[in-house]
Formats: sequence, C-alpha cells, structure tokens
Amino acid sequence: MQGRSTPRTKELTKFVSWEKEYEGRFELGIRTSSYDSETPIEERREIERLSPERVREVARRFLGRQRQTPPMFSAVKYRGKPLYQYARKGKTVHRVEKEIEIKEFEIRRLALPFVDFRIVCSKGTYIRSVAHDFGEALDCGATLSSLRRTRIGTARVADAFTIEELQRMKTHWNKDLNNEYARRPAEPNRTV
Repeated sequence: MQGRSTPRTKELTKFVSWEKEYEGRFELGIRTSSYDSETPIEERREIERLSPERVREVARRFLGRQRQTPPMFSAVKYRGKPLYQYARKGKTVHRVEKEIEIKEFEIRRLALPFVDFRIVCSKGTYIRSVAHDFGEALDCGATLSSLRRTRIGTARVADAFTIEELQRMKTHWNKDLNNEYARRPAEPNRTV
C-alpha cells in the first residue's frame, strides 16, 4: 500500500528543515555504543582533572558549521536498511558525514559528571553524536542521559497546550457547536 500525498502532508516537510532547540544532560566519563543510556556502559574514564573552564571552552569549539557522523543507532539508511538494524546485531558500517550547524551551545549547569545544556542547531543534527564528540574532545567520553526538544522553528513547547487545556477546548467547542445547531431552523424534507 502506498501513502497518498496531499497538500497538508507536503506542508509537513517544511517543519523538518526548521531550526531546532534542545535542552538536556550529558554524563561525562562514560561511553555507550548508542551514545545515550539505551545501551550498557562500555567504558568508564576518569574526570577528576576536568575543570569547568575546560568544559565551557570545548563547548565553544562546537559552535558553527561542521561535519557530523550519524550514530549507528539511527534511522539513516545503509543499503536500504536503517543503521540501527546493523547496530543491534553488533555491526558497524561506513556512515557518510553530513554538514550541520550548531548556532548556540550553552552550558546551563555543571555538576560533574553531569553537564546540563541548551543547543540550537540545524536540521539533521544528532545530539547523541554531539554528546559523544563532546566527550571525545574532553578525552573522557560522554553519553546523553536526557533530551527534550523545546523548539522547532517558532513553535515552542512553552507555548503548547496541555492535554487538559485541549480537553476543555474540545468540550467548549462541542457545546458551542451543539448550541449553534439547536438555533438553526429545521430544514424542510427534501426529496429527489
């Protein structure tokens, strides 16, 4: 079965290209194969000599346009299959680097081994790869332990409706619709 392309579904593709904003946490001193906490810790490294100044200095180096290798645990296709299918079998395959841009990289809180951050970036940026590369640049490893997208384009999570608000809106909308229907004069029966 093939999907049907409509003007509305075509509009969705424009959202993909919009700038993204994320907030999250890296854990320094550990490495995993998925670059996040979904897979077991493979390696632990010392972080005692790591200073807050060094962490902030390395974060500044990540600003701007750069090449990024997608993680093996991703939906990027290799020979028609998503990379994560290879990764789950313990295989590593060649991945093509992609150009990304990190526009802002703010260290919000530093309580070693944890680094709370905010990143504004271009489409196609894998924050798990940023975590991995950040840990490698610090020579201690890092894993993404939490992540939340807070903005896409101009749409912010802070401006979103809660489920409860949507339910109240639906209730009010249904009441208004029923009241409008009740005020209409009955249409005469039509026969064709």
